[in-house]
Amino acid sequence: MSKPVRRTIGWWVGTCLSAILAAVGTVALRHALETPQPLKSPLPGEAFLYRWQRRSIFYKVLGSAESPPLVLLHRPDIGASAREMQYLMSPLAQTYRVYAPDLLGFGLSDRPNRQYSAALYSSLCQDFLRDVVKAPATLVASELSCNYAVSVAAGAPDLCTALVLISPHAHQGNARPGFPGAEVPLLKALLYPLLSTRLGFLLTHGRRRGERTDFAEFYAQTHQLGAEHAVMALLAGKLVEDVSRQLQSLQQPVLLIWGAQALEDQKTIAGLHTTAVLADPERRTREVELIPDAGLAVQEEQPERVVAAIRRWQAEITPVPERVEATSIITHFPESEEQSIAERATEQALPEATQAQRDAEPAARMPFSEEEVRSGIDPTSLTGEKEDGPFVDALAKAEPIMAYCVKCRQKREMLDAHEVIMKNGRRAVRGTCAVCGTPLNRIGRLA
Repeated sequence: MSKPVRRTIGWWVGTCLSAILAAVGTVALRHALETPQPLKSPLPGEAFLYRWQRRSIFYKVLGSAESPPLVLLHRPDIGASAREMQYLMSPLAQTYRVYAPDLLGFGLSDRPNRQYSAALYSSLCQDFLRDVVKAPATLVASELSCNYAVSVAAGAPDLCTALVLISPHAHQGNARPGFPGAEVPLLKALLYPLLSTRLGFLLTHGRRRGERTDFAEFYAQTHQLGAEHAVMALLAGKLVEDVSRQLQSLQQPVLLIWGAQALEDQKTIAGLHTTAVLADPERRTREVELIPDAGLAVQEEQPERVVAAIRRWQAEITPVPERVEATSIITHFPESEEQSIAERATEQALPEATQAQRDAEPAARMPFSEEEVRSGIDPTSLTGEKEDGPFVDALAKAEPIMAYCVKCRQKREMLDAHEVIMKNGRRAVRGTCAVCGTPLNRIGRLA
């Protein structure tokens, strides 16, 4: 190659690089001049701030204070916030007290320049449940936030009663390697403004949302002071962790929701059903819900079907009492015998609190077989003995019923055990923990 040709090529390469740098610099300068943008939350409910590690976490609350708590966790992504859950919040608030926080670095929460990681968000979610919700809650998480929900459910099962995982595509860790240089200050200052343009919006969101109002919200979210820190940590691969083992060992019921368009092939679908296998039917329930005409952001594309799936699933995993009046059992006992049994239980009270609570219960609440209840036979007539006969002794010596307590994290004695039938037709035993009072459920018959 001759020297004039090399000079010509070098001139063109230099010119192109200069033009690219000038364009990037222009975008970066414009981004800086238009930051910050006015921002407000479109979610319904009351607005609050939670002080966490000297930072403010913004969240909305909707629903009756007497309803069971449910927490919505949005995905960490460029321009992301709890806004993606807005179509789920009002319908779910009819039966739950719904909490919708903006994760640190997103939405109306603070955006400090610090080290962001998956462990940071898992810790934030756990502390939010403990300090704000203050009761075991159902977690509804989207995409990468599913990892944080699984981590919380595995590490602090007393804070989580059930999980709804929407498009949990990253539960096995990074599908693609991160970009380690994304957090270099100079590259962050030049690359992030490009991602916050309309072209970046189309590339990152694709078919999810394309309306002007959506882009306006995206533009306002990305043009906040410090908004680049969490996003660049995401590009560097620091917000992802492998939680596949925790997911397989969870004790809580889990519902996996996928948009059918997000599934690439039959192998992926088979893998999802493998994850949903009931390894231990007495301790955990897994279910997969495929929603047609939806992609990864199924909660935004088909919110009505997502809400319907959650309600149907909750109805299936929640036992309902069998249609037998408790008073019909009490009427089988003569008044004199019921008083005698209560007096005997008082005399034989043990120092252990659990045994004292169990013995203090009226004998009419002792479990009998379903056939005896439906036939209307007086249980005392089975032996013909009086109040101090073998029937009363058998009641006193009945073995305690054990079940796993998610709060105590071990098997505990079940008080007030009674057999129920779930809406799916399966039998279960319901009662309360003898130590902490948490409701206990165990699939199977009473006897």
